[in-house]
Amino acid sequence: MVSNFESKKKEIIENLYRVEDMVFSKENLIVGYTGSFEDYKTILPYLDEAYMSLKDSISYPNEVFKENVLNEAFTAPIDVNYVSRVGRFSGKFNAGVSVLQNAMSMDYLWMEVRVHGGAYV
Repeated sequence: MVSNFESKKKEIIENLYRVEDMVFSKENLIVGYTGSFEDYKTILPYLDEAYMSLKDSISYPNEVFKENVLNEAFTAPIDVNYVSRVGRFSGKFNAGVSVLQNAMSMDYLWMEVRVHGGAYV
């Protein structure tokens, strides 16, 4: 891969710009802030500027992102097994999503599955 980088460099850069245009948009922006209200007022103009520099919406051309459903597993020579499933949760936030987030958090799963399940007996 590295051996042909110079010949592929322009194509790689163009593809990265295409991905940037598809992913970074006002629609996808999520900002989290922790701090004082005074500091918030200081950074707000910069956040507004960053927001206004983003595109209004995103579009994913079908030829770029194709659904690829896989049933796969990875094995390792250890006695611990982790299984996960992923999904897309879109739409408005509701309390059910919060409960699901807590149930799937690492702390909850660690305590319920590993500790209470007897992995350390």
